[in-house]
Amino acid sequence: MPGRDLTNRLSVLKKIHREKSSAAGGKGDSGLSGRPDIPETTEQSGCPDIPKTTEQSGCLNTSGSSGPHGSPGLSGWEQLGEFLYRRREYISGSIGPAPAGRMGLKDFDRQPELLFYDTETTGLSSGTGTFIFLLGMAWVEQSTYVERDIEGRGSSDNGGVPRIVLEQVFAADYPGEPEFLSYIGKQFKEHNIFVSFNGKSYDSHLLKTRFLMNGMDFEPGEQYDLLHISRRLWGRLIGKCSLSNIEEKILGIHRNGDIPGYEVPERYFSFLRTGNAGLLTDVFRHNRQDVISMVILLNVIEKILSGEKSGPVFDHTSLGAYLLKGNNPQSAALGEKHLNRGFAEGDARAGRFLSLMHKRKGQWEKAIEIWYKMAGKKSLFAVTELAKYYEHKKRDYESALAWVDKCLLWNIPLSTGDRFEISRRKKRLIIKIKNSKFENRS
Repeated sequence: MPGRDLTNRLSVLKKIHREKSSAAGGKGDSGLSGRPDIPETTEQSGCPDIPKTTEQSGCLNTSGSSGPHGSPGLSGWEQLGEFLYRRREYISGSIGPAPAGRMGLKDFDRQPELLFYDTETTGLSSGTGTFIFLLGMAWVEQSTYVERDIEGRGSSDNGGVPRIVLEQVFAADYPGEPEFLSYIGKQFKEHNIFVSFNGKSYDSHLLKTRFLMNGMDFEPGEQYDLLHISRRLWGRLIGKCSLSNIEEKILGIHRNGDIPGYEVPERYFSFLRTGNAGLLTDVFRHNRQDVISMVILLNVIEKILSGEKSGPVFDHTSLGAYLLKGNNPQSAALGEKHLNRGFAEGDARAGRFLSLMHKRKGQWEKAIEIWYKMAGKKSLFAVTELAKYYEHKKRDYESALAWVDKCLLWNIPLSTGDRFEISRRKKRLIIKIKNSKFENRS
């Protein structure tokens, strides 16, 4: 876009701001005042015990901190560059333990390394035509700090109690992308673990693309995507594992009047055309809640993984199978515990995962015990494994054949492939039995 057009656009935005400021008695109210003027979007119940502060009712109450008024309608935002704005607020308290070794990380004490992030963009793809205009971030600040009001006056220090810093960074136009990326790049370099919801598949790739197109280096580091573990915990229970669905059905958060994600790009385009920053109120609010919900969600997940009995129901079998995939002994032990719980509750999937785990380890007695229990419920999988065990491990062909015949007597629905395998195994066992008898007579 030519430089003259950009200059003209900025002039129009400033003119609109002056006119509205004059009409409103100098307040510049276009619908995007600071955080205290943005209406609440959530009714939160049943949330984890994250400490409250003074401003937002529900699970996370916040007190805003904002800089001088900058762009038209962006009161409450601090202007960092020609097109770059920032809004920051603080949430007292911690977020529980960081993702620990059981989740694939090396140790338990890595909370300060966490950075939660979420992007708002001009499209839903991660291609070169998609522009990131808003990034929400949150991290834990554990050093002693001094609370300051909007004019910079200090109050009392926190006595070393950690707090969460929630920051939104906004690019008011396309030319602001280099300074936007430069700023968030510095923030990313201060952390080592990046927590997102679908960020491993989308946000991180889009960030890499934008940095590359601007000739900047960027490597987000270790990714911890809450979507993947959420699917294993609740996918079979609630179906669609979107953040909004998890909020409603698991976290007890109900957004009121939230903007659908597909409307976000058009809101930004309308803002660029008209200069009406009020169009972005819902977008800022939506992004803010996404970040807060990720903080709450990680807290809930960590409580589940630490074995706390209170909290939402979840799928023990899927979580156990997921934890077994890693090479971490602690993770595997926890996974086995959840699988045993799932099997005790009657989940045949858990019996399958557990028995195959014991089989790989050569723990045949444990595997056989599970197969016998499953065979009592007419499990084709269990009968097949028992037939294999007696045929190949024990060389007891008659016992193997007995299990095959038992399966056929159940008269359960079988696929064409299953019928073929059963028939082939039976024929093979009959031949082996005949040959064994012939060898014994010899």
